[in-house]
Amino acid sequence: MKPQQLLAEQIGRIADSMAHFVQTTPPEVLDWKPEMPGSAGSRSILQMVAECVAVNRRFAAKLSHQDSEDIQEPVFENGKEAVNQLLESGRSFAAVIRNLSDDALAADYLHKGTHLSGDYLIVGAYRNMAYHSGQINLTQMLKGDPEFHRPQSWDGPACG
Repeated sequence: MKPQQLLAEQIGRIADSMAHFVQTTPPEVLDWKPEMPGSAGSRSILQMVAECVAVNRRFAAKLSHQDSEDIQEPVFENGKEAVNQLLESGRSFAAVIRNLSDDALAADYLHKGTHLSGDYLIVGAYRNMAYHSGQINLTQMLKGDPEFHRPQSWDGPACG
């Protein structure tokens, strides 16, 4: 398996997992912002998903040598809209990754004044969705949901 295929597969899987976590969150919790003494900058689940959608789209544009400066975070009114755009951005990004040359993985791309390699952009988007998936789980717990909503896709074939 080529690295591009593996990376594309993993981007699709983490987008699917994050979408599952959003879908297992009660609608009234999706726009709730946790507030704790001394905390700053908490965001709602819908805002976290918006960031991930924008990062996926920006990095896909960068890897495709398209302008990414005008790509803004969407504003979601509900979970269904957020999930649809998250899945679309994950699939689109995965398609870009699958078609990358080996040279494109190692090439430098300018992002916020810093030069980053193509593989770093891909892994960065993956980490962003994984990080926010954990934040969604924490938000569920803070609102009283004791269950970890494990996606079925995590029950893959056993190793060995």
